[in-house]
Amino acid sequence: MEKTDGTLLTRRTYNIVIGAVLCFGLLVNAAMAYFLPPAALEIMDEYPWAVIIGFLAVSIGSIVVIYKSDNPTISFLGFTVLSLAFGYLVATIVQSYTEATVTRAFMLTAGITLAMVLLASIFPALFEKMGRVLFAVLVITIVAEVATVLITGTDPLAFDMIFVVVFSLYIGYDWQKAQAYPPTLDNAVDSAADIYVDVINLFIRLLSILGRKD
Repeated sequence: MEKTDGTLLTRRTYNIVIGAVLCFGLLVNAAMAYFLPPAALEIMDEYPWAVIIGFLAVSIGSIVVIYKSDNPTISFLGFTVLSLAFGYLVATIVQSYTEATVTRAFMLTAGITLAMVLLASIFPALFEKMGRVLFAVLVITIVAEVATVLITGTDPLAFDMIFVVVFSLYIGYDWQKAQAYPPTLDNAVDSAADIYVDVINLFIRLLSILGRKD
């Protein structure tokens, strides 16, 4: 994303495009959660491993397309496919929670996202240094959570709380990175994809915390 291929946008337009692409992905997710028929969601219950493997394959493939392409149209198509993959995952998850819990998780996610963008805009140097630490904590926590689930059959609240902190900071980190790239249309789409993945993971973890009694 360091390339300057394509017309340079004003920084304001560039940031508006990032926000618009991000909102598009979230709207796709909301539409799928609302409109997908129960029969489509039951596939997860019947063939969980097939769905998980398919999700990972589609997501990773979409991300490769987004980052490898310097064409904003191709990158946006990759982002759309990524949104559809995450949309199905989100749709299968939210059906286990009450509408009130989903709404609270969404509002919290929106508030944290705006706060992290603001903080990263005010203190870019601080967030710039977080990349390696965040990645290390993320990998260690994923491994620890998987091991705990496999060994004990439980998924402690502490893991969700750690992930909330990590993905919240990742939003600020990826926003700061976006501001360091040349403001091209393709870079805006690519940056929106980074932030989108952070936001969705944050939402899922907040949902898990708020909905443990659902």
